[in-house]
Amino acid sequence: MVADCVDYHAKSMKEDVAGLVSQEFIDVTAEPIVQNESPDLALRLYLGATPSEPVDGMFSFFPAAQSSSDAGFKRPSITLPSRYFKRTKCQSFKQTCDVSPDELFELWTSLVQQVRDAGLVLGTHAELPEQRGE
Repeated sequence: MVADCVDYHAKSMKEDVAGLVSQEFIDVTAEPIVQNESPDLALRLYLGATPSEPVDGMFSFFPAAQSSSDAGFKRPSITLPSRYFKRTKCQSFKQTCDVSPDELFELWTSLVQQVRDAGLVLGTHAELPEQRGE
């Protein structure tokens, strides 16, 4: 769930997003994008809603496992009504029609339940791992 967005330009990315994202995000995500694009390219950074500041009762999350192990876990299989979304080639979903706030909340609630039914929890923050040696 998106709480807000910030428009920025490739040439002024660091100044435009200062204080909104971590240095790691800039290093790993933003810098590679802006290095491969025109300096005048207009971009948009989406900021997720949080449990403490939800949007219409919804917040951004990722499926997570309750474990201190370094082992991964099977990602949940998610089913969404095809009248709203279609699966893209890159395993994400593309919205196919307008969705009312009530329908969006119903879809979000279904997504939450599918994650929980898979034995997972709703992750909203993760500590970055230590940087590996180069």
